[in-house]
Amino acid sequence: MRDFLTFCDAIDSGAAKKVAKYLRTRSLDYEHLNKSVAFAAKAGQIKILDMLCAHPWFDAHWRNNLALDLASGLGHTECVRMLLDKGAHACGRENSAMWSAARAGHTHIVELLLPSWSGSEDVSTLVQMAHLGHTKHVLLLWPKSPNAHKSRAFMTAALADHDDLLQVLLPHVVFCETEQDDTNVYVDLSEYEHNKHLYEDTLRDAISRYSKNTLTKIVDPNTKEQRKKSKI
Repeated sequence: MRDFLTFCDAIDSGAAKKVAKYLRTRSLDYEHLNKSVAFAAKAGQIKILDMLCAHPWFDAHWRNNLALDLASGLGHTECVRMLLDKGAHACGRENSAMWSAARAGHTHIVELLLPSWSGSEDVSTLVQMAHLGHTKHVLLLWPKSPNAHKSRAFMTAALADHDDLLQVLLPHVVFCETEQDDTNVYVDLSEYEHNKHLYEDTLRDAISRYSKNTLTKIVDPNTKEQRKKSKI
C-alpha cells in the first residue's frame, strides 16, 4: 500500500520517469491500475495517462467512466480527448462527464463529449443546465435530448425565471395537456397535475412576456395557426 501511495504521488507531481520505472518493476492489479488512471486524469498528467492507458489492465469504463468524468470537470482537454479515443464515453450510471464539464463551464469539453453523449441515457444534465440557466449548454445538448427531457428542461427554466433561456426555447415548444406526436417538443402539464395551477400560471406568464404571439393559454397543438415546428 505504501508503494502504491508513493506511485500516486509520482503521478500527481508529473514524475514520468518514476512512474515508468514503477510500471516496469511492479505488478499492478486491475483496480490499482485503473485507480492510477483516474489519478492521472484528475491531475491532468497527459504523458503519464498515455503510459497507463497502454497497460493491459486499462479499462476506459472503470467505475462508470470515472477518469473521463474527473478530467472533464477539471478542464483537462487533452486528457479528455485521449480517454475518448481509448473508448470512454460521456454517460455513466453514476458519473456523467457531460454534467461535470457543463457544470464547471467547460464549453469546449462539452463540445468534445457530444459525439459520445446520449441524452436518453443521461437523465439529468439538460434539466440541471436549464435550472442553472446555462443557455449555451442547453442549446448544445438540446438536439441530442429526447422530447421528455426537453419538456422538463423548459419547465425547469420557467420555474427558475431564466428569462434569456426561455426566450430562446419558446419558439421550439408547443403547450398542451398530452403529447400528441413526436414532431414537436411538448410541455405536458398532465405530468404535474398536483401543482397544475402553479405550472400553468408560470408558463402563461413566461409566454406572455416572451412569445411573439403573446399566447395567454395552453394552446391546442392541432390548431395549425398556433402549431410551431421550429427546431434548434
